[in-house]
Amino acid sequence: MFDLSFLMLILVFIIPIVMMIIPLVSKRAEPKRFCLTAIALVVAGLFVLGFAGEVDIDTPLTFLGEPITFSITHTAILLYLSVLVILGSMILWDGRDDQVEMTAYQWSLLLLSLSFGFISFISGQFMIRYIALDIVGLLAAMAVLTTFKAKTGLRDFIVIFQILRLADLSLLAAILLANHITGTLDISQLIASAAAMRPDARMWVFLGFLLALIIKLAIWPFGVWLERARRSAPRISFWISGLLMPALGFYLLYRIIPIINSALIFRNITFYTALILAVLTLLLTSLQEIKFDRFVHMGSIMGCFLVAAVAFGGGRFLVFYMVGLIMHRWLMLFDEQSEVPFLTSLSTFFPVILNVVFHRD
Repeated sequence: MFDLSFLMLILVFIIPIVMMIIPLVSKRAEPKRFCLTAIALVVAGLFVLGFAGEVDIDTPLTFLGEPITFSITHTAILLYLSVLVILGSMILWDGRDDQVEMTAYQWSLLLLSLSFGFISFISGQFMIRYIALDIVGLLAAMAVLTTFKAKTGLRDFIVIFQILRLADLSLLAAILLANHITGTLDISQLIASAAAMRPDARMWVFLGFLLALIIKLAIWPFGVWLERARRSAPRISFWISGLLMPALGFYLLYRIIPIINSALIFRNITFYTALILAVLTLLLTSLQEIKFDRFVHMGSIMGCFLVAAVAFGGGRFLVFYMVGLIMHRWLMLFDEQSEVPFLTSLSTFFPVILNVVFHRD
């Protein structure tokens, strides 16, 4: 039987890789144009997948003795669409200065991140998602280098890679412990079973997920990796660190909500961790003990708000709140390149509006 969803899944994954190879083979091909083409085709593919409805896709492949499956959900599609549209607008915006800085190597990293970011969102098997997330983290670190052999930015690469690797190792530990007890790597089954496992093991699984989440959202004190990427990566390739990685963190948080809500102590730990980190970030930045730029600083604070919101149950509009946080990041980036006062005011008050609307839910 012809499976349109499976065909679109393969195409969405392969198209960015093909668009990456063509400019490397042909010197006449312009990487920017092929990147925009890949974005347009991936967006079209996501719309097809979205209209096909939420579906689980089985494959004949296995990894670590578990079937490799994919799960198409409206939440994953919406979050990924949001960051893709922003990437397209960043490239189309008056970015002539950035185009000079962007090398073919960096365009290649950007296109690879489209493919593996997509797998990170829709994988139904936890180890495949872990590997895809690990690759996206590596690409985020490599984006600060101008070429594969470059030494400039090597220190920033090491810092970014090591911190994101800590997040991946924490995630891996949580996955393996949960798998050892539940006997499955299927994400939905593992999360459901983990929410019902014995309290001591569940606590370690929860803490592993929470640490991975805080790092991927670049919440202080782990936001230093995003600060390094912000300083060293060209504005367009910074999309991997500044927008794609946090969106993947949002989706990880969304998936582990059943574990957070499985016990009052987990909700309390989640809430007070977010509260303490938000207060410390505000206090230390006001005292100038830490110096983050506006994008990193606001990203950390709003990440804490999101984590705290989930501790209270999230509400019906949690996904739209996540999309709103992504749009706020877009506003801050564009405000830096714009001289329009309205955009500055909007990017300043947008978090307030977003939290007021969400709080009413």
